[in-house]
Amino acid sequence: MRPEAIPSKPFVPTGSKNTKLIAITVILLVVIALVATGSLFYLKDKADKEYKNNFVKATYCVQMGADTSLKASAKILAEWKSKMEAGQPYIPRPSMDEEKALGIINNKLETVSLNLTKAPDKFSQCNEKLAKLKAVYDKLRSLVLSPGNSLQNFTDTSIRLNGEYQQAVKEFKSGMPEEMMAELISAAKRYRGLRPLLN
Repeated sequence: MRPEAIPSKPFVPTGSKNTKLIAITVILLVVIALVATGSLFYLKDKADKEYKNNFVKATYCVQMGADTSLKASAKILAEWKSKMEAGQPYIPRPSMDEEKALGIINNKLETVSLNLTKAPDKFSQCNEKLAKLKAVYDKLRSLVLSPGNSLQNFTDTSIRLNGEYQQAVKEFKSGMPEEMMAELISAAKRYRGLRPLLN
């Protein structure tokens, strides 16, 4: 009797299973790295867009508030002079509409400003520029809401603050990152109140 032939297994070089496993592991690691990089890029891009959007809204609020304050100040000044020249009593104050508008603008500005606390690195100087602009706007708003009882003092303060605001606007625009300036210019097509700030 002849023993049955045992079927021979194909020759597999030693380590080929390990090589396949290593190749699969490397491919998986590359895929995971690509997905992670893509996710980080997406999140960073999303954060940049959100910051730019909120910065534009905050800038718009500041400009609208300053513009409303300057117009109200000029109106108070004209009425005050007119009443004094006519020998009539006058209590300087903004109109109810102006007061209401300033309240609405200020509330919106406070809400939007909460989303500007953390600026992306490339926009790190933007918050500082906006803060300087807002500081002058706050003074303009305070002057309109509390004009005092001296026409001369009100006149002098109005002129000084108007000059301060024009200077703050120049500083705001100078050195503004190009990407943010482009965003502001684009937004000015929708928010007409931004146009005087950018001209």
